[in-house]
Amino acid sequence: MIKLTDKNTKILICCHKPSVLPESPFFLPIHVGKAISDFDLGITGDDTGDNISSKNKNYCELTALYWAWKNIKKEYPDLEYIGLFHYRRFFDFARKDKCFDYVLNNEKEVINYSLESEKIRKLLLHNKFILCNKKIYPYTLQIDYCMCHVSDDFRLLKKIVHKIYPEYDRSFYYIFEVNNKIFPCNMFITSYEEFEKYCTWLFPLLFEIEKQCNIKGYSESQARIYGYMAERLFNLYIYHNSLKAAFLPILWYKDNENKKRSKKKYIIQNLRNSFSAHILYLSSAPSFRTYISNMLHTFHLEKILVLIKWINNNR
Repeated sequence: MIKLTDKNTKILICCHKPSVLPESPFFLPIHVGKAISDFDLGITGDDTGDNISSKNKNYCELTALYWAWKNIKKEYPDLEYIGLFHYRRFFDFARKDKCFDYVLNNEKEVINYSLESEKIRKLLLHNKFILCNKKIYPYTLQIDYCMCHVSDDFRLLKKIVHKIYPEYDRSFYYIFEVNNKIFPCNMFITSYEEFEKYCTWLFPLLFEIEKQCNIKGYSESQARIYGYMAERLFNLYIYHNSLKAAFLPILWYKDNENKKRSKKKYIIQNLRNSFSAHILYLSSAPSFRTYISNMLHTFHLEKILVLIKWINNNR
């Protein structure tokens, strides 16, 4: 039985500047990068206790994630459920049509945002995580990362994942070199137990990469390397561990924005992207058999095939 209260549920809202925020007893606004900030937002900072606040320019919202992992239970000992939003990005619980990855809204409307705890409760009854709707690229996550960021960093990421978690090799190959979908922004809602497991897996990996990665000379954008990596690693973690998730669009509040996206155009674009990604992968796959095998892996059908083979062998 799941019951959400203001004592057992906290959703972090990451803020790095003064912002108007919606009110809810479930929200915990947190000043990310407070250790290197020139001002005080008057909210909880990520610079107390065991923290990596000073690394915010490289870790982005993950400094709030780390702070919560190491400290939040001291302030909220009854915590059972936890989530992470951004000061302008929230899950859209109200929209019946959940096909979009994000929905734009005017930033002035953020004050009217309402967190629907009953919907969260119902979703968590049958799912381990609530995540963002997937964004679909016309190419794989490996190509996306190498196009948008530093390709050498991707090769280091692959090397370190293999070194620390070799059992993830097959899943890494699928998520990065076959798959073209991502749930972005490091946003989620889950139980504290699942949150703790994820952080225990994620941060040792990122810290090892940080030791070996020289980011001197990176632009301000590229220096956010570990936030970008975590967005993709989250997909790997969910996939490898077969964690059931519910997906919701992001309600994105932007200055002077109140645009309606065309559902038809969005669906057509996603179909084109998926088709392009499959053709691109098919052209580079070692064989058609490998391609089919990986497509089956997409739906976890390999486990079913193994089961069928075992049944046939043990009749």
